[in-house]
Amino acid sequence: MYQISVSDWRKIPQDNLKLIYSQAQRKLDYTLYNSDKITNRFYSVLIVLAGLLTAGIGYIVKNFKDNPIENNKYWYIIIFLTLVLILLLICIKNIYPRFFMGKGRSPSELNNIDLLQPSENFSDSELYIAMLIGEVNNLEHKIFYNLKQNQSRLKVLKRLIYSIVILLVCFFILFQVHLLM
Repeated sequence: MYQISVSDWRKIPQDNLKLIYSQAQRKLDYTLYNSDKITNRFYSVLIVLAGLLTAGIGYIVKNFKDNPIENNKYWYIIIFLTLVLILLLICIKNIYPRFFMGKGRSPSELNNIDLLQPSENFSDSELYIAMLIGEVNNLEHKIFYNLKQNQSRLKVLKRLIYSIVILLVCFFILFQVHLLM
């Protein structure tokens, strides 16, 4: 992880630090934007899974009403619905990240007594530079953490989509075999 470390931090120009800070803010915004996109994709998968679950339940209700269960005739539909329900729960669990770092910090996090009180050892510009360096380091930590969370959620989303595709292919094959019997 990146940390600003120079031999004499007092000589860093404020404009350079402001540029680094603004770029770090933009990168944090980008990670938050990506998190929103991942959440929207989870919602899309959730809609597909809810539709599959509803269609499967409707199929069972219609066919069980006409002719009751005979010789475990509909076992593949029950297994299919169970797997869809499991995937639905995984999707719901991952819609919102449990741990994510947003913009800004609370005043208690910024309340560093050494930087808030006037000091004979540091000028106002040096205190400001020290605060900027701390904020850049904090933003870097947030960016790193959010990127890790986004990558983890994307892996789950990809596995979920692949599972749905495999599940549907297996279901259609079993359904066709069942129709031929």
